[in-house]
Amino acid sequence: MLYNGQHDPVYQKPYVDVEEWRDAPVRHYYVHGGFEDTEVRFALYFPEKVKYEGRFFQYLAPIQGDENAAQNYGWIEDKISFSLLHGGYFVESNMGGESSGALGDPTIIVTSSAATAQYSRQVA
Repeated sequence: MLYNGQHDPVYQKPYVDVEEWRDAPVRHYYVHGGFEDTEVRFALYFPEKVKYEGRFFQYLAPIQGDENAAQNYGWIEDKISFSLLHGGYFVESNMGGESSGALGDPTIIVTSSAATAQYSRQVA
């Protein structure tokens, strides 16, 4: 991946292990994957093509953890529905993961989040 014009060799091999349409909380296309040779995992939630207005929303949690955390929130904290209903897609990652040995490492948190965002644009 490329950040500020610089090549980052760590996030060169994204993979997708799940792609499927889901109807809850609102209809969306779910994509789950990660980056080979890392503990980074991501979840992407895309609206139907006719509802996409070219934007994305990415939530960065205060701690590393679960790339599917947004699925556990409802009503006021429903980031997935908010994103989809406002013409965008939603991006979430585990920011390196809790078991990566890099817990709290700001470099991994920032670079893995940026790599996820950049890859999501390719998928979109």
